[in-house]
Amino acid sequence: MALLGRVPCLFGRHLINRRKVRDNGALRIVHCAHCGLALEKEEGGHWRRRHIGPADAMA
Repeated sequence: MALLGRVPCLFGRHLINRRKVRDNGALRIVHCAHCGLALEKEEGGHWRRRHIGPADAMA
C-alpha cells in the first residue's frame, strides 16, 4: 500500500498534512506525508519543492 501512496508524488501531487506545517514568519514549510520531500508554500498559495541554500543548511 505504501508504494501506491507514493504514485501521486511522482507527478508532483504530494500529500500535505496541514497539522504539521511549520511557520517561521517568512516561510511555511512541511514534509510530504508519503515521500518525505520538504515543501514550502509560494505566495500564490501553491506548494513547491524546498531548495535548501548554504545559509539554510547552517541554521
